[in-house]
Amino acid sequence: MKCALRIAGNDYTVETDEGSEESLKKAAEFVDLQLRKTTKETKTLDTNKIMIITLLEVASEYLSLKDKADSRVFDYEKEIKSFNSRLEETLK
Repeated sequence: MKCALRIAGNDYTVETDEGSEESLKKAAEFVDLQLRKTTKETKTLDTNKIMIITLLEVASEYLSLKDKADSRVFDYEKEIKSFNSRLEETLK
């Protein structure tokens, strides 16, 4: 299925699986918003610099959130193991 997107004033048509259009459109809106934000903050007209700065900011935010999520998963796994150990001791 084809999905029409507009990012940074440019139109794109992207092939996507059926049912994925809304997710892809939200991603395009997010990218467009981030590019506009970077454009205002950097005061440069160099499109490549704007894209690289935006990509680095988004990647940094993603990795930070991923680290937090991974840490929580690790904490939950520890709690589950502890609970299982106590449960096994109780059932003996």
